[in-house]
Amino acid sequence: MKVLFPFIAVLVACSAAHSGLAPQRCPLTGIDPTSLVATVEQPKPIELFTPPLPIPTAVAGQRATIRLVVDTAGAVMRDSVMVCGLSDAAYTRRVAELVAAVRFAPRRVGGHPVNSPALLVYSF
Repeated sequence: MKVLFPFIAVLVACSAAHSGLAPQRCPLTGIDPTSLVATVEQPKPIELFTPPLPIPTAVAGQRATIRLVVDTAGAVMRDSVMVCGLSDAAYTRRVAELVAAVRFAPRRVGGHPVNSPALLVYSF
């Protein structure tokens, strides 16, 4: 099932995980949402995302900010994934693996697809 959602939505459904993804370390201050220029349109997810289940009790009530880069084909550049805001490191890796599998409509400039950063926010 493919669905197009607004740019900052994290989506819910089933997705296969990729093993071995190590997300980038978060800055001590977290991810600054203003680090992406507001006038630049972000890539839009076109596939569904489900956070790994079950959600650990330690993560309940937390908010994840996920920064990634989408390539010109709409794939997440696996080495670009950064997940901040979750206290469970193992669960953070699982979230990063699933987010890395999400497909996007890439950002276009002058009608041509370009690599572009995106921010996703998810509350657990």
